Amino acid sequence: MTVKLNHTIVMAHDHEKSALFLTELLGLDAPIRLGPFAAVTVGDALTLDFMKTEGDVTSQH
Repeated sequence: MTVKLNHTIVMAHDHEKSALFLTELLGLDAPIRLGPFAAVTVGDALTLDFMKTEGDVTSQH
């Protein structure tokens, strides 16, 4: 059985600007708005869902 991730949340102070930067950097389609997220599609099924945070952006694992 193959395991696949379908999304990962990425915290950012300016989630829309961060998502747009990534799409421009990697030549991907522009992010789409999904509720509180700016979603960037990477590959066939994975999205990186950028979400705004007011606090510190810390490494999460």
